[in-house]
Amino acid sequence: MDPYRLEGYKVTAFEIYLQLGRRAPGTVIVPLSSGGHLLGLMRGFADLEREGLIADYPRFVGVQAEPCAPLARAFERGLPAYERAEAGPTIAHAIANPTPPAGNAVLRLIRERAGSILSVSDAEMLAAQRELALAEGVFGQPESASTLAALRKLGDAGRVGDGDGPVVLVVTGSGLKTLSLLVSAPVEVHRIALDRLEAGLAGLVRRG
Repeated sequence: MDPYRLEGYKVTAFEIYLQLGRRAPGTVIVPLSSGGHLLGLMRGFADLEREGLIADYPRFVGVQAEPCAPLARAFERGLPAYERAEAGPTIAHAIANPTPPAGNAVLRLIRERAGSILSVSDAEMLAAQRELALAEGVFGQPESASTLAALRKLGDAGRVGDGDGPVVLVVTGSGLKTLSLLVSAPVEVHRIALDRLEAGLAGLVRRG
């Protein structure tokens, strides 16, 4: 794994820290492919902890696609290293990595820091993608929406609650990358003249 890339990923941790008013969240949920982004985030918060800038280190959760989840399987089985996975059919190609380069380092650090790794289905990601767009106006690709799908799973299992502090969902990619997935989706298209754009958008927002 490129060490410079990992150092760059730390910036996400610093941005989260600053946007939350110079404090750490309770939980950070991250899409998991090669493992570099999650590893960089965890190291970034370790830097903040070492400098005495945060009192509590966040819990980290990595999310993989069910048809190709070597790290989630290794974590669930308590294995020290992952085994290569044969990628099954999935819409989440960006997080379907059968041999994640930073995978074993992620497993080790996640366990040291009491985090977890889980997997979500294509259907759960698509539902989360729609919910993210409707609730927050954020159009993420399904792989990015995996973080919301994971939060739903954690909530249903009673593993995250209101008293656990802020939960940060890291949305890493735009839904514009996967527009073909919307061809069969029930999407209502609104045509608005440019000179009526502001009023038209305001009307749509009011309608919800």
